[in-house]
Amino acid sequence: MGDWSGVIIGLLLFVVFSPGLFSQLPGKGRAVDFFNFQTSAISIFVHSLLFFAFMIIFLIAINVQIRLVLFVVLSPGLLFQLPGKGRPVDFCNFQTSGLSIFVHSLLFFGFMAIFLIAINVHIGSGN
Repeated sequence: MGDWSGVIIGLLLFVVFSPGLFSQLPGKGRAVDFFNFQTSAISIFVHSLLFFAFMIIFLIAINVQIRLVLFVVLSPGLLFQLPGKGRPVDFCNFQTSGLSIFVHSLLFFGFMAIFLIAINVHIGSGN
């Protein structure tokens, strides 16, 4: 799998830790909400920490190069949601949907492939 392992693992982690798809920590009114397609600034922060923790596990234990910056920037609803609710793009609405997570995952995959393989730039701290 070579250089593609970081891209594939990063993509899978992005999908799994997208707030609102499988879970939202903290939820709206509860500690955890499941499959609600909602998000908030604090849940994006918590999910980014979880993503970072798993990224560290892969970086140290398996030596795979993946980065946190793209996860935060491309989290649906934080900076933008593509497609938006009733519009092509919504900005800072803290909402998400299955289609938005899919589109943002494709963007994440594309950027990871470009940065890691095509131009050999590693985003984030470290090597």
